[in-house]
Amino acid sequence: MRPSSFPIPVASFASVIGIVALGLDWRATGPSGGAAHAIGNSLVALGALVFAVLLILWGMRFAAKPSEVTVEARNPITASLFATIVISTSLLAAGALPRFVAVAAVLWAIATIAGVALVVQLFARWIERGIQAFELTPALYAPIVGNATTAFAGVQLGFGEIAWFSYSVALAMWLSVGPVVLYRLMVVEPRLPRRMAPQLGLLISSPAVLAGGWYALNGSADAVFKLLAFDALFMGFLVLRLWRVGWGEPFNVAMWGWTFPTAALAGAFGRASRSLSDPIYGVLGWATLDIATLTVILCTLGAVRGWIRKIVSVGASATAHDG
Repeated sequence: MRPSSFPIPVASFASVIGIVALGLDWRATGPSGGAAHAIGNSLVALGALVFAVLLILWGMRFAAKPSEVTVEARNPITASLFATIVISTSLLAAGALPRFVAVAAVLWAIATIAGVALVVQLFARWIERGIQAFELTPALYAPIVGNATTAFAGVQLGFGEIAWFSYSVALAMWLSVGPVVLYRLMVVEPRLPRRMAPQLGLLISSPAVLAGGWYALNGSADAVFKLLAFDALFMGFLVLRLWRVGWGEPFNVAMWGWTFPTAALAGAFGRASRSLSDPIYGVLGWATLDIATLTVILCTLGAVRGWIRKIVSVGASATAHDG
């Protein structure tokens, strides 16, 4: 099967992020809950399989049409989405623990180095060459989030100080980029295209992942954690209110972008429910976990349906050509 028959944009790795993040959420719902732990491990394993398949297909695409990947890398919007590979690798490192420490260490090192390098490269390019106002989409949050996720496995592996460095980069850049992105969304024309609506989910995942990273680094749901987690919850309400922005679009690979924000939100409030006695955190923890699970299921069904249609279409074209 030709790579061109099934194009694999770099944003496809968002599916791995959503699946693995949901797996980590289920695995952490309660160490004593055997069913939840099994669900979590199964999702992490599925995410690892999807990652391997996508990496092979993406590599085939790069070998066949390197110019397409180059265009993605140079476009200010899609270039940020290369962070989906970094985030996938980082979450898989956390998923490999505690059983596969060596694998986790290698994946974590790759994600940590690549995450910082990507942020440096992208922001240096934009400072040197400039960036158009309409290109300041929420996709800019993706490489920032990538640096925050390294805290999850980094602390467990014993690299706390390096994890603090990566997290500091993420926090500083989030505080810097946030106002710029909101300015673009509210003021700049043209408005955010409907096909880019899933990028709004990064408004949620950024503070949610920062909350989770803060918890991993400090080991408690303190005031800073609450500020970040509730900011993520507010962004969730805001994005929900904006449902018309992307409503009616047919399913496409970009819609996997909704899975990580919901899973990140579930991860943040899941941690809070295990650390804080107030029942509101338990309610929010399970509610967000249910929403995240439903989101992954819907995206999986949409993806399977799309692939079946593609296979049938390619098969019909091949038959017509042979005829």
